[in-house]
Amino acid sequence: MKKIGFNQHYGLHDAAVVTETKTKTRRMEKCLDALYKTEEELGEPLVIKQQVITLDGIVIKTNAGLMALHTNYVIDDEVAVKLSGKDIYRQLQQRYGDSSDAALGFKEMYQGMTFWTNEMFTPADLCLDKVLITGIRVERLQDITDKDCIANGIINGKAISMYTFPNAGLQWGTPRLAFSALIDKPGVGGPGAWERNPWVLVYSFKLVR
Repeated sequence: MKKIGFNQHYGLHDAAVVTETKTKTRRMEKCLDALYKTEEELGEPLVIKQQVITLDGIVIKTNAGLMALHTNYVIDDEVAVKLSGKDIYRQLQQRYGDSSDAALGFKEMYQGMTFWTNEMFTPADLCLDKVLITGIRVERLQDITDKDCIANGIINGKAISMYTFPNAGLQWGTPRLAFSALIDKPGVGGPGAWERNPWVLVYSFKLVR
């Protein structure tokens, strides 16, 4: 089974995916390099006129012709949401109690293994949550709408008409401002990602358990 990660430092798993307030994610994948190469050869910006989801990813009709992109995830993929073993243990404590057999048994069996502190090595069959890929499209990062910002994990702040993201500590006046701050964080898009306005794959998903 494939795996997918959501930045836990900013609460995108616990406070967004698990609560089903986050239903979309934007990803910068290797297959998008073809778009930049085509733009360079074309000598002008690439314009997407039509998009069709395929079994291998997505086909886009552009001003330079048709382009087939083989994406990391495809429609109807059921994907494990990766967490470190330590975070899985914490999740088990929250769901079943600190002294539950599920939590204590998991800690006894897996504490000290590589994936206890590094989610990259967590086996997919140990992940507690899964998401089902329900949609794929390609766009520029800054094409995101306010509605999609909310679907990407932006939430209402404590003040009226203010927006933030889990574990942010700050608030912004619009969903786009909050999202641009989130995407620039290390481990999300990275510093300067919003300003670069890269091509991204937009995955829609729903939580399954």
